[in-house]
Amino acid sequence: MAHVLVAITEDRHAVLAAGHQMLDFYAKIPFYANMFSNAGFSLTSDQAIPDTLVDSLVISGNESIVADRLTELLTAGLDEVMVSLVHTTGADDDEQTRLMQLIGRLYDCELCHHSITSLDRYLTLERLVEFY
Repeated sequence: MAHVLVAITEDRHAVLAAGHQMLDFYAKIPFYANMFSNAGFSLTSDQAIPDTLVDSLVISGNESIVADRLTELLTAGLDEVMVSLVHTTGADDDEQTRLMQLIGRLYDCELCHHSITSLDRYLTLERLVEFY
């Protein structure tokens, strides 16, 4: 199982801003700061995580790019992917709808034997089918 952060946008600056807002808190916890450092991501001078870590942790792009990345993770051997939306605009409902539609489309394809869960609305693929 993997917990995956997803931003459905091609605006890298918006992804970085939202990613930092979501993740910089962890840099203040010694366990996470050490884990990031051990993984090769040293904290910045102001004790924030580096942009490269946000890039590594957040799957971002248009729906096609995000779907391709999620598919890669599932076909690489993951049985379950838990998805959290990284909100990058003020249109949270639109972003959430786009993510749910993307997950619904993935369910309709050959990935039915895998499980994708959205933490934002606690919906599993099986439950999404009822909506789409």
